Amino acid sequence: MNDSRNPRLRRNSGHTIAECLVAFAMLVPVAILVTKVALQTERTSRDSVLASHGLRELMNAREEIGSWEYSRVSSESIQSIPILESPEFGPSSRSLQAVIEEVDAPIASKRISLSLHWSNNGEGNTTEVGPITFWIVKP
Repeated sequence: MNDSRNPRLRRNSGHTIAECLVAFAMLVPVAILVTKVALQTERTSRDSVLASHGLRELMNAREEIGSWEYSRVSSESIQSIPILESPEFGPSSRSLQAVIEEVDAPIASKRISLSLHWSNNGEGNTTEVGPITFWIVKP
């Protein structure tokens, strides 16, 4: 008896529904894992870009403060330094925070600890870059 002539003994070349469901069930956890890894990588990359941009803003503010007269250096004047708009930050509120201390030893100066704070509107979390600390010598 030839198998090709008898339709009952010949197997179709397709897959059964059960085989497709088993394959799908095996692939779903892999797809979920890949998605989680991709989202975590994207989040980490975004955080790195924000930290890099924030550090650049801190360094620019430090350069500007270093060019000021000693008497002009105050928390209010530092907070008035404009922070450039950037698509990395999105719609957010950004501000420079400064802690200024007068020190006499080893040399009379102002010690400034500067940090950048921002909070994304709608997300509610606040991020900080810094602080960086530097001194302005009293003339």
